[in-house]
Amino acid sequence: MKTEKSLINQRDEILSQITSCENMLRGKLTSTYQNRTHKDGTSYQAGPYHRLQRWTDGKNVTTYIQEDDYPECKELNDEYHTFKKLCDRLAEVNEEITLSQSENDLLKKNGTKRRPSKK
Repeated sequence: MKTEKSLINQRDEILSQITSCENMLRGKLTSTYQNRTHKDGTSYQAGPYHRLQRWTDGKNVTTYIQEDDYPECKELNDEYHTFKKLCDRLAEVNEEITLSQSENDLLKKNGTKRRPSKK
């Protein structure tokens, strides 16, 4: 089991990583291709078409991304997903700290001598 001190150090490290996440773009970034047919009957794939989907004001909003802007959008979106994972990990570590403190408090309470009950 991890000690409370090591958990607190881990939490501090996660917090410093979270503060380094500055620019980000929420949502899911996807790329699709479409099958098309020339007038002569030959088929080809058109694309890629990049889109960013995210929830805004309770609605799923899709934004189409130009090919030139895709690398920057992908980087910003990856930063968001890193931020999200760090926040999840922070919640886990905070929970572990809370549980370890609660266990220590329970041990203190249960470790005291009890007075015999009067019957």
